[in-house]
Amino acid sequence: MDLTHPRRAEPEVLASITKGLTFLRRTQRESGQFLTFHASSKVGSKVGTGLIPDDSIFVTALIVRSLDKVVSHLPGATRGVVAAILDRGRRYLAGEMSSKGYFRYYSRNSEHRLPFDLDDTAVACSALRNFHPLVQWGENVAGFLASRDREGRFTTWFGRTADPCVDSVVNANVLAFLGKRPETRAASQYLERTVLEGRFAGSSRYYLHEAALLYCMSHSWLLARPTSLANRVGEIAIQHLARDGARSVLVSSLALTAACQVEALSEDEIFDQCTLSQKTLLAQQESDGSWAWEAFYRDTERLYGSPSLTTAFAVEGLVAAGSHRRTLWLA
Repeated sequence: MDLTHPRRAEPEVLASITKGLTFLRRTQRESGQFLTFHASSKVGSKVGTGLIPDDSIFVTALIVRSLDKVVSHLPGATRGVVAAILDRGRRYLAGEMSSKGYFRYYSRNSEHRLPFDLDDTAVACSALRNFHPLVQWGENVAGFLASRDREGRFTTWFGRTADPCVDSVVNANVLAFLGKRPETRAASQYLERTVLEGRFAGSSRYYLHEAALLYCMSHSWLLARPTSLANRVGEIAIQHLARDGARSVLVSSLALTAACQVEALSEDEIFDQCTLSQKTLLAQQESDGSWAWEAFYRDTERLYGSPSLTTAFAVEGLVAAGSHRRTLWLA
């Protein structure tokens, strides 16, 4: 379904998307940044109070990548709102990029400092793919390729380190940026084994949900054609929708986007669950147009997320469901 023909979509879904995008426009800072918020890992992945702002570039990069995927499916007026958000977000990210095309987790203005890492760089560069010369020229590709373990999987930090942490979701984000090439074959095989053999538990140091892996894979070429991997990703995503959709907006949104990306799934397999998931997301939307904070990633002591990030993921899921093969939103 193409949302540029809004008469074909249920008005409440389009209204929900518009409210979500309005919230994002309102909460985006003048600099183009979206704030990250963290909470203690002891409080659980869903809290309503006690959140502390975190001066990171990562949430902004994730939101820009997410909205860039949906903007072409939206009606004209709504598309203009998204274009303005994307323009400010990309300008912010461009200002945070190093001269070699790398990114750190914390912003330049933060009192904290971490080394350049592959995850932030891959997501931010995906968001800037057609909008920054260093990305277009592949200035940082050699750095990515030099940051693999002995099995050919991508590590967290650039270069050879004493802690060559390999994270499945980080690898999915790197593949989404680098694309299909001989040097990414080992990483793609690693992700395929992780999914087909049910090995997500223990494969990610930083991400909380298996749906995060499925979602990030949906931004790459891995699911672009019918394969056993794509089929399994779709099956797992639908399982998450059925089991976790009512409990977690974040998991529901991530799984919905992943499921709708898998072209091998039949309409009968996905139609009912997508329709139910849409209704659930609409019921969970806050009065200000947002969807509430939920933790998307973590470190050893804290959980990280943002109402803006949850909202962007929910909008992406709603649009993905409406764009999947045929009209899912007809009354």
